[in-house]
Amino acid sequence: MNSRSTLSCAVSSNDGPDATGRWSSQCSGQEPRNRSMHSASLVGDRIVVFGGHSGQASNDLWEYDLATAEWEMKEPLGVAPDERTYHSSVEFD
Repeated sequence: MNSRSTLSCAVSSNDGPDATGRWSSQCSGQEPRNRSMHSASLVGDRIVVFGGHSGQASNDLWEYDLATAEWEMKEPLGVAPDERTYHSSVEFD
């Protein structure tokens, strides 16, 4: 799995009370590494990000809480899936 190093936040917003149109970080706490070729799904009020490539293929799972603007790394129950890139995910209710 990737290290839990804090890197720049990938979730930003240009909406704000002052409506300046400037981008600002919307994250606090520990954050996932920057990555590409990952999957991301909106599940309720959370964005779930799995795998991808950040120097090497990864199999880490992160949740971003839209209400609190915080990331949390999730640990699998049982055996984690293999590292993967160029995959997809979907939330089915």
